[in-house]
Amino acid sequence: SVEIDVEMAGAEAAPMDHGHLDVIQDVSFNYYGKRIATCSGDHTVKIYDIEDDGRHVQTGDFKPHCGSVLRVAWAHPEYGSVLASCSEDSTVEIWEEQVGRATGSEQLPSEWVHRARLTDSRTSITGIQFAPRQLDLKLATCAKDGQVRLYEAMDVMNLSSWSHLEDFKVRGKGQCNCLSWNPARGYTMLALGCSSDAKASNLQVWELGGSKRWTSVIDSQFTLDVAEVNDVAFAPSMGRGYFLLAAACGDGSVRIWKIRPTSTPGFGGADTAGDQARQQRYDCEEVLNSSEHGERVHRVSWNVTGTKLASTAEDGSVKLWRTDLLGQWRVSEVPLSERD
Repeated sequence: SVEIDVEMAGAEAAPMDHGHLDVIQDVSFNYYGKRIATCSGDHTVKIYDIEDDGRHVQTGDFKPHCGSVLRVAWAHPEYGSVLASCSEDSTVEIWEEQVGRATGSEQLPSEWVHRARLTDSRTSITGIQFAPRQLDLKLATCAKDGQVRLYEAMDVMNLSSWSHLEDFKVRGKGQCNCLSWNPARGYTMLALGCSSDAKASNLQVWELGGSKRWTSVIDSQFTLDVAEVNDVAFAPSMGRGYFLLAAACGDGSVRIWKIRPTSTPGFGGADTAGDQARQQRYDCEEVLNSSEHGERVHRVSWNVTGTKLASTAEDGSVKLWRTDLLGQWRVSEVPLSERD
């Protein structure tokens, strides 16, 4: 089952009767935290609205893929209710909610309409995420063969047409498992989590340079002696002078790095002095490396201010992390669902 901790007075973890017939692969909240999208090995995606009393009301149910659905992602609400899903069937599907029309005194129910199918990949698509709002309606995908692709809606009023902007391959021969956009303004940056490859880091950060090329930066500063990175997440920037990047690792560890720019970014977050100079643009410090879970960690997710991190592991445990008075990252509390 799925349990959601609803932050309201007197509320406790509310179990969801999700209705999926197989393992739930991903759960994603929308921008306002009032809607949930889930996807499963049963090939389906389901949408739930969270009522004021904490109840979950199913408002969408569709079967967009012919394979296990691995991830779901919401676009920024400026573009409406737009959802993307990716699957082992090598496709990405784009859906949009169409608000029901009013007919007299009645309001017709909303419905989810299929808008587009992206079919460039030849292997399972393992990760998707819409770009931050300031970068327009763009979508990044990563695949099992290590290929990263970027798309943009040609017309935000007509989501049936998406342009394949560019693609690049992660360093090394390992597969790419997940990705995360850096939400900070002035930077066009992606973090990528990969599987083991002795010739490359399992955590890579790529940036779009002034030459309009994606270049690998920082990853030589990551020291990951783990077989795989299952999830990565940049924290909301909130005006900080540095970025926080979290990773969920296959060895049971949760890790956080503080990445500090050492020079002012140019257009698109690029240093036009060349790729070699760009490698020196960031200082990277690991501020958390904890095996508190003791099991393979699957997901990490930040709160809206980037001050608290949630992680979940193979055994179903969820832990919440935040800094103490000395600035050290520690488990701060146990979610309601795990309390005795």
